[in-house]
This record gives sequence, structure tokens and C-alpha cells, in this order.
Amino acid sequence: MGSEFKRDPSFEAMLLRSTEVRDVLEERVSAAAARATALAPDDPATTTNDLHTSVFGDVAMTGRGWAGRVGAANFKAPWFEIGATGVPARPFLVPAVEEEIGPIEAGPGAEE
Repeated sequence: MGSEFKRDPSFEAMLLRSTEVRDVLEERVSAAAARATALAPDDPATTTNDLHTSVFGDVAMTGRGWAGRVGAANFKAPWFEIGATGVPARPFLVPAVEEEIGPIEAGPGAEE
């Protein structure tokens, strides 16, 4: 005889708000941001590491629980990540997150 698992939404909500989840998420987000910094392409138009130094990772409480994000504040980051007219994409954020955390899935309400 098998046992049946019943999902408890209140437990799930409590878990998603726990400090343990926050701590693990902070560790993974930090690793993904470090990896994104390493993967960020050099910008041939400048001699600075503006793109590299603009990478960030943070964790915040949302209405659904702890959430992490990895991004880059430099205005050129989207051009490198998704490309532009006549310029091929050289992604560094998505590959870093997927290497360090796992596949990115569309969130609730996202268009597919």
C-alpha cells in the first residue's frame, strides 16, 4: 500500500518565507552573479570594465516569498544579452543563472 501526499499551501507559503530558503537563495544568486561577471563580454567600444562591474545579484521578499534576481545595470547589457540589429547576441546573464541555479522558467502570468 502506498501513501498519498497532500499538498499544504500554508506550509509551502511558510517555507518560501523562511530564513533557510533566503540563505540558500542568497548563496546561489551570489554565485550566479559572480559567474555572470566572469562571462560578461568585453566591450570593444570602451577600455573599462563597465559591463563587468555593473552585474548584480539580490534577494528580496515578494508577495509569494523570497525571490532572487541577477542583472546588469549597464545600459548596454540588453544589447549583449539579446543582440541588436546587425549585432549578434552574446548572452552572459541567462547562461550564468542556468549554470549556477538551473533552467529559467516563465513565471505566473508570463506570456509564452
